[in-house]
Amino acid sequence: MSSLKQLSAEIAADPDLAWAYYCNISVPIMDAAHVSNKIASETAAHLMQHLFGYDMTSHQKYEYGKSEVQQYAELRIAVEAEEDDAILKQGIAQ
Repeated sequence: MSSLKQLSAEIAADPDLAWAYYCNISVPIMDAAHVSNKIASETAAHLMQHLFGYDMTSHQKYEYGKSEVQQYAELRIAVEAEEDDAILKQGIAQ
């Protein structure tokens, strides 16, 4: 198993570890970009989804919703997965 897959599995299994990673992503974004806590939090949540496949917005401590960017990314992932499945089925049928 790759290091990223292993870390993703550990994050998925431990909500406290997920929160720690999320906070360590969110705070530097807020500090460096001089943005609000909400924007930094939504950005960090999106990165957690993108990097580790972890939906931070479902964590009990998370206080904001999904950003529009994260909602769009999740929609694209779902659409691409459906397209991939259709292509695969078409290839098997031939």
